[in-house]
Amino acid sequence: LAAQPERHVAASAIVGLVNDPRDSLLSSAVSARVPFVDITRWTPRIAAAVARIALAGTHSPVVLASGWMAGLVARTAALLAKAVGGQLDAIESSVRYALADASGADSVDYIDRLWIPFDATQDGAPITVLPLRDARRVQIAGHRTTVRRIDTPDQWSLPLTLGARSATLRLGFDSAIAGAGLAFITRLGFFRWFASERFRGLRHAVLRGREDDSHPGASAAFSVDVSNTAGTRCGMSLSKADGQAALTAVGAWLAVRFA
Repeated sequence: LAAQPERHVAASAIVGLVNDPRDSLLSSAVSARVPFVDITRWTPRIAAAVARIALAGTHSPVVLASGWMAGLVARTAALLAKAVGGQLDAIESSVRYALADASGADSVDYIDRLWIPFDATQDGAPITVLPLRDARRVQIAGHRTTVRRIDTPDQWSLPLTLGARSATLRLGFDSAIAGAGLAFITRLGFFRWFASERFRGLRHAVLRGREDDSHPGASAAFSVDVSNTAGTRCGMSLSKADGQAALTAVGAWLAVRFA
């Protein structure tokens, strides 16, 4: 399908589960007027996809659900925002990543951007953020976890869609040593020195390790806290014992369900 965008598509919906840097799958779905859900893009590629869709026009739903866990974090934020009501002040999200969890190769592509500053919104104004800085200690599903800033589409989309004055997402690990070590080598310039494509496997091995070291069932969790300008707050933590892939599947299913 991706190699033949003009081919007729007989499907009720298409879900993009792997990286599609040339937008072949997206273009095929749009031209065939088939609802399309994508869960694999990072912030700059979402912006590019929005521009492509706006120029091409679409006659069927296109859902760019590439926030963390296929947009499940963003959906949780939207649910809490409705409960809080009023003008939203801040959305603060934190993810607890299990190092032993099984994951596909595309699930850690964000590690290729750990040396690149990114844009976010704070107090209603754009700011530039350095990855893996601004550490906090938070409770995520009953676990005290150190989390640090990371570039995700949620921080770009939530101020636009929900009107929040600030949106942050921080990533932490079930190993405090691993989290501190990753932040340390990032500051040393490891990912900048080994940024070329030939070192991709080395970069990804920092998080994924060997395939036989990973297994389904390493518990994954995240938390979201939302506050409005009047000071009302509401928070929620979600966890799943069978891993991040299971939470991502929930997010993808919801995106298809409400497309």
